[in-house]
Amino acid sequence: MLWFVLFFFSSNSYAIPKDIPTSPDLTITPGDVCTRNEADEYRYPERIPYCRRDVDVETKEAVYDRYDRKYGLTAKGYTRHNFKIDHLISLCMGGSNDASNLWPQHITVSEITDKIEELLCIHMRDGRMKQSEAIETMRKVKMNLKLAPAVQEALEH
Repeated sequence: MLWFVLFFFSSNSYAIPKDIPTSPDLTITPGDVCTRNEADEYRYPERIPYCRRDVDVETKEAVYDRYDRKYGLTAKGYTRHNFKIDHLISLCMGGSNDASNLWPQHITVSEITDKIEELLCIHMRDGRMKQSEAIETMRKVKMNLKLAPAVQEALEH
């Protein structure tokens, strides 16, 4: 299984464009968690406040525009459709929909991180991991994609 994970990562890593941010800019997107005042429900053994996905088109465009101004995405030939607006702290981990928790993640990067987010949330649901540990792990992966294969392997076992 490790071979497959390493093959998947290495075969996709070259497809990530080199001229775009592959991780969130923490000066723009420091991350934010759902508060009890915002929560739609509470999840997991820790009873973590959970916010349902609720990011309007205007907010998504504003997030993309902030990164575009700093990194020149449009000037490099990218459009909003090359990216998905990603929650730095995933909603399933208790992240919020606030713009400070959102960044434009290139679709090739999301192919690497989405499975890890899912696995971390399963661990939280099953009481095998605390929210703080899941958030810290996901931040490390999003800030250094080279960690993804080993983290995914560890979570799968």
